Amino acid sequence: MPATYPPVLHAAGAAARSLMGLALLLTLGLLVAMPLAALDLYQAEAETEGRGERALQAAFATALGDVLVRVTGRRESRDDPVLRSALGNPAALVQQYRLLADGRVSVSFDPVALRAGLDAADYPVWAEPRPVVLLWLVAEQPDRQPEFHGLAERRGLGPLAPEEGLDEPVVEHPLAELPALLEEVGRARGLSVLQPILDFQELMLVRADALWEGDFTSLENTAGRYGADSVLVARLGWQEAAAETGARLAWTLLVGDEMLEWEAGIKDGLHELADRLAGRLAATRSGQQELRLLVSGVQSFSQWGRLNAYLGSLGIVDAHQVEQVSGELLLLRLTIRGDRERLERTLALGRVIEPMAGDLSQEARGWRYDLRYRLQGGQR
Repeated sequence: MPATYPPVLHAAGAAARSLMGLALLLTLGLLVAMPLAALDLYQAEAETEGRGERALQAAFATALGDVLVRVTGRRESRDDPVLRSALGNPAALVQQYRLLADGRVSVSFDPVALRAGLDAADYPVWAEPRPVVLLWLVAEQPDRQPEFHGLAERRGLGPLAPEEGLDEPVVEHPLAELPALLEEVGRARGLSVLQPILDFQELMLVRADALWEGDFTSLENTAGRYGADSVLVARLGWQEAAAETGARLAWTLLVGDEMLEWEAGIKDGLHELADRLAGRLAATRSGQQELRLLVSGVQSFSQWGRLNAYLGSLGIVDAHQVEQVSGELLLLRLTIRGDRERLERTLALGRVIEPMAGDLSQEARGWRYDLRYRLQGGQR
């Protein structure tokens, strides 16, 4: 039978704020889980059937498929014949390769050449920076009470015990494969998915039974501790955990002001997460447009250098130049891929500039701009 999960409560975020919660978050220690080391989106490894040129060409094609999935955000790009035809011989895109001792080959593709090929095929590019996701995992225990999975493991509740009075073998809990799948899918899709530490401070703020009932308001202030950009909640029912056909979880992604939901197994659910995020952030060059960005708080050459380098690192920004300057205010013209909303979502990941309101200086009041931001670390 399909899983039946409690409904999600669409409660206002402000209701979750409490003085105790804020105080605890502000006084948290240094026990912070860090994202995995940054993954080179344009590098992959592949098996080789021998050391000849034909075997190497086949390995290049396989590695390119892995990179295409990561860079476009689309799983179907691996075997898209139209895209493969547009890109031509994979060897022509190889920047360097290295034969490994285990018979595999490590291949690095030229980002500029590959992106030019994707642009020519009007395929989306999911550029950096990539979001960091904080995963809260809640599973029903043998007594049917929901518990955070990591906490349950600490308490020795890992394996699935049989129903009381039934002579059935103990089987491994399906969530036992989660760490390996987080690594596998994260590498395949270019994502960092972290799990909370579940220390005393967090358990004071967030209750497993509340998340199980679909009340996520207590999560509002937790992502910042891990440098996460969005929060993912996965709920696993006891019957689903014991299902012979494979466990299906209820997934809820909280990103920005949106709440996205789906049901899937562990591996498919993590791939769906990447699909949803790519749908929000990947963009094609055919959707190119110009926007004017007003940035305040730029008070020195070093701060301008920081802002300039940051904008230049954003894959969604094809070009940027300064149009006007007044004191600490800069007006820049950006040529971007996609629309304003995609740009705003991308800027939210970088934590370099942040949206700003308030009055402009007299000199800048006649300026025309589409977005107004403040350089973090500058004056308000």
